[in-house]
Amino acid sequence: MKNIKIEIVSDDRHYAEALARSLSHVGGMYSISIRGCDEFLIKWKAKGSSVRKERDLILWDGEEGEKICSDNIIWIREREDLDEDGEPAGKFSIFRYDTASMIHRRLIDIYRKLTGQSLPEGGSGDARVIGFLSWQGGSGCSTVCCAVAQELTRFYGKRILILSLDSAGYQTPGVQVYDSAFSIDAFLYRLFHRPEDMNIEQFMLKDAYGVFHMAPSLGRNPLQDLSGEEAGVVMRRLMQAGAFDGVLVDGGNSTSDGAGAFIAFAEKICSLERRPQRPREKRYMSWLGNIVDGSVPILPVKSGDAAEAGLSEQAKNTRGSKSIDRGRTIYLRERDDEMGEMLLEGDFGSDIHELTEMLWYNKNKQ
Repeated sequence: MKNIKIEIVSDDRHYAEALARSLSHVGGMYSISIRGCDEFLIKWKAKGSSVRKERDLILWDGEEGEKICSDNIIWIREREDLDEDGEPAGKFSIFRYDTASMIHRRLIDIYRKLTGQSLPEGGSGDARVIGFLSWQGGSGCSTVCCAVAQELTRFYGKRILILSLDSAGYQTPGVQVYDSAFSIDAFLYRLFHRPEDMNIEQFMLKDAYGVFHMAPSLGRNPLQDLSGEEAGVVMRRLMQAGAFDGVLVDGGNSTSDGAGAFIAFAEKICSLERRPQRPREKRYMSWLGNIVDGSVPILPVKSGDAAEAGLSEQAKNTRGSKSIDRGRTIYLRERDDEMGEMLLEGDFGSDIHELTEMLWYNKNKQ
């Protein structure tokens, strides 16, 4: 990976050092030096424009930054209300009080515009993808997907995005419909028509536990109507953004071309069943078999009454033993339907913990 040389020019040493540490932590691709404004100007007068070539990007923190910023000299501005899309040609700025991750992504966008080189937005590589599917509605597919995402976020410190293919877009408590300018529709428009100005974070919402969701549209979920090729573009963009450790695809029982393309990226699949429906299951699994190859593990999960039946049958065979060997199938006991929030407690929480271990860490019971 290319190492980007940055110089922060600021008379506020504490801010400059904090920004340098934050960018190094988030990006992992920077070589950063710090210089005072007067010191830099003296060097500039002595060496001329060649001083710019010593660094890939120069971040200028000071009032004069608005006047001298051009090409690779980037103004660190105090005001948030400036429109980055309306900047004069060759002039770039970042907002002083943005988060480190947002500044990092802005710098990557600027670097790409200056050099034409495409760089990852951060992170250690592509996000992992896990699919959650069911051949029947009401099996708890969305609930289980959300619970695993919260388990990974709350107890393992992972940055997880849920990509819902539900017709209306699944919403957890605390995730509401926001301004349509930042909805999935807007994300798709920007991705396919203005990808160079793309900032993924502005299209993301967080629930109460820190799980990322794409801001839903007010109507039908447009992800369902994508072609296989379009879905592939979306998925690669999300995986390679560096913003997430994992993308959990809540596929439900959709068999559209787009759904198949999203699921094809999964390294593991969690298949849920509430009630046995063999003919329908057979057709669905046949469709799935044409999407993924035999190297992708499919973990069967029985929820609700199917779980109760499975647990009861296994209990008969344990002859009084307190432990139940579940083998490769997870029997997921339901949470209380009256709960307004997802609480990873009791039997449901224990089952989600075990399922998460099997999906994320390959810890399978034998």
